[in-house]
Amino acid sequence: MLALVLVTGCASQQLVHLPDQQVAVEDPQKGCIYVMRQPTFWRFNLVSLARKIRVTDGNREIGSIAGQRGFLSWETEPGETIIFVPDEAYLEVAVKRGKVHYVVVRDMAKGPLALARAE
Repeated sequence: MLALVLVTGCASQQLVHLPDQQVAVEDPQKGCIYVMRQPTFWRFNLVSLARKIRVTDGNREIGSIAGQRGFLSWETEPGETIIFVPDEAYLEVAVKRGKVHYVVVRDMAKGPLALARAE
């Protein structure tokens, strides 16, 4: 049973097109955003395995991250956008054409009611 949790615990559910990971930006007229969870010191973190972090870009749902190695990536038009972890955190990002932007989500507390902060 524990092995099943370890195998399924490091996953992302991407709900929008995942850009080609072999190039920095698939569409040079857009900017690329990566959202990832900050890894913890301990490799095995039950909180990150049990807790999914949902991510939205404005009103568009991008997907969710579970575990420490998951990430989401998508391309969007240049300009101001707001990345949300609903009911927990948000970050305004100035998306630049042809650039890659990284957002790290940190768990601020330990336990089932942990909150997230985006940087």
